Amino acid sequence: MVVRGRRLGTPMIVPVVRSRGMSCTTGSRRARQVRVLVVAADLVRRAGLSTLLRQSDGIDVIGETCDEAAALSQARAGRPDVVLLDGPPWWAERVCASLRAYGPVLLIGDRTPLPPEPSRGPAGQLVPGEFSVEELAGSVRWIATGRTMAPPRPLRNGFAVAIDGPDTAHDRAVGQPAAALRFGLSRREGEIMEHVVRGIGNADIAQRLFISEKTVKNHVNHIYRKLRATNRAEAIARWLGLATA
Repeated sequence: MVVRGRRLGTPMIVPVVRSRGMSCTTGSRRARQVRVLVVAADLVRRAGLSTLLRQSDGIDVIGETCDEAAALSQARAGRPDVVLLDGPPWWAERVCASLRAYGPVLLIGDRTPLPPEPSRGPAGQLVPGEFSVEELAGSVRWIATGRTMAPPRPLRNGFAVAIDGPDTAHDRAVGQPAAALRFGLSRREGEIMEHVVRGIGNADIAQRLFISEKTVKNHVNHIYRKLRATNRAEAIARWLGLATA
């Protein structure tokens, strides 16, 4: 079975395989969870990626951090099956080279060429805006088997960067994150979505914002429509600029 990704009109095949230890026979023992360490330069993206993976079957997020030293410490202690790494190229390349000693790395980044030394580069790479939530989880499972993925192909005129940068000064001045403005969310919807990205449920959001849970649910439904999402995972991925629209 395969899942098909999108790479600017060129299909990308990412095989989806069962985790190690999974038996195909009915009634066999439960599959071993794929243990993942999430390392991201941005706090919100780190929280969003962790939430997405926690909602995926067969995946256990054993740690998450934005700090390079903490990432090395957690990887050394936890020995994850996969390290999910997200950050700017100059940072990600250095961190990837350090983390490879403790587990295979799946990089989320633009089409910057991979390091020439295989021992320093990631085992696989996904381009923001060109994969689905299912493909993210499928790629994690694939890398966990010890296999690698073909790198994204560079464009003819430079490299594609399909993710928004940090909020602009104007966005901060009006008190709205860039994603809220991009999707046309109200200030309250933006506040709620920032809680959703961190994996906080409706009841807890209602308590934190001093509104009723029913009001939160109504806002969440409006957010889904504006983000063209059918569930929390899709909404988070699109809010972060990670998944295909």
